Amino acid sequence: MIRQLSGFFTKPQIYASSTGEFWNDTHISKGMLAAHLNPQEDAATRKHEFLDRSVQWISKIAPPAQIRFRHLSLLKSKCV
Repeated sequence: MIRQLSGFFTKPQIYASSTGEFWNDTHISKGMLAAHLNPQEDAATRKHEFLDRSVQWISKIAPPAQIRFRHLSLLKSKCV
């Protein structure tokens, strides 16, 4: 039993696949969704003011007219 427990303290390799169902847990997924949808907290998604300032800054250093693929727009695709 000690060997089995000690396996839980082993650091996984970087980018190793996981068999855990962490994100499928009802409590975890509800909490994560609430964190992403809360505009008052920076826990999962930045506050709207920060996002607006970031878009303005990026647009200044890389104006859309100068970008090769003008049909593309700036967006947040997912959290990492």
